[in-house]
Amino acid sequence: MKNRNRMIAGRRMAAMTAALLAVSFPMNALAAANSPDDNTYQAPEAPAPDYNKDLSPEFAYTADKWASLRDNVMEYGELADLIHEYNPTVRSNRSAYKDQKGKDLNDVYDQQEAKLAYQAQQMMISLEQARYNITDLENSRNLLQTQYEFTQAQAAAGMATQMDVLTAKKSLQDQDTAILSAKKSQENVHRNLCLMLGWSADAQPEIRSVPEPDLSRIDSLDPDADAQTAVSNNYDVKYYEKKAGNLTSQDLIESNQAAIQNAKDTAVRSLKTQYNTVLTARDVLNAAQSQLAVAQSDLSKAAASLAAGQSTSLQYQTASNACTAAENDVNTKKLQLLLALEGYDWNVKGLTTSN
Repeated sequence: MKNRNRMIAGRRMAAMTAALLAVSFPMNALAAANSPDDNTYQAPEAPAPDYNKDLSPEFAYTADKWASLRDNVMEYGELADLIHEYNPTVRSNRSAYKDQKGKDLNDVYDQQEAKLAYQAQQMMISLEQARYNITDLENSRNLLQTQYEFTQAQAAAGMATQMDVLTAKKSLQDQDTAILSAKKSQENVHRNLCLMLGWSADAQPEIRSVPEPDLSRIDSLDPDADAQTAVSNNYDVKYYEKKAGNLTSQDLIESNQAAIQNAKDTAVRSLKTQYNTVLTARDVLNAAQSQLAVAQSDLSKAAASLAAGQSTSLQYQTASNACTAAENDVNTKKLQLLLALEGYDWNVKGLTTSN
């Protein structure tokens, strides 16, 4: 394990580097596409706080917890704490709030921190999803290589044309390009996530797998019962309710009251939309698991056929690739369900994820 003081200093230096870059990320990156997006929003540069003084006091966590936060391991369950302690935007906000104690900015900053924590969850899930995607692409590449070599052998025997060979080669080259593009996207998400959590852009922390979704929770979710909690916790509702105390003009009071009601309606609608997203994600996962069972059965048949000399190794490889792709699809659908559940929980905690 790294020396504790060196780790703290390294984290502070990484956080200062990240503050200079002031990277921000789109909230719906994972929802927009199955693969990470290279396009990231560049937020205005925030003033750099004093990192030697701005960290939470030592008594904020146990010694074991501090050691876990300061190690070179990225864990899904620690994302919110890592954002709180090391995210450059959060730390700048904390520094600014100390300098503007007379202004009611705390709720605004707490809301931004919640959004960043949710974004970090999205990105870590997206990063793991990218690994499954790249595995599928590489497996397909191996199959295309085999098909290319088979076509070359057929051409040598006069059973295929040179055009067939060139077509197989082009497919192989296109797959190589797709793999490079996917790895570039993966590296981009990795770099940005590291910066969000206080590592340097080129850091290589050990990244643990995200947990599997708790399927047993789904049947107990009750958006009608949770709606009041979501409204009470909603950041926008609280903002407008606090604003109401400072208004004297009747027009402004009425306008603000309408804004409060709209925020409440939006909070309830967002919660119920997210609940439907959870149910859809569960259905999609069930369908993927059914497809995996079919692929596993087909692979068993292909193995028996190959052993009996009734099929070729290329046919077996095709079935094997299909089974691996089905396994990765199940894992991907689990990630999407996990994110849907996280979105539901964030709505209950006051963060509107859908309008």
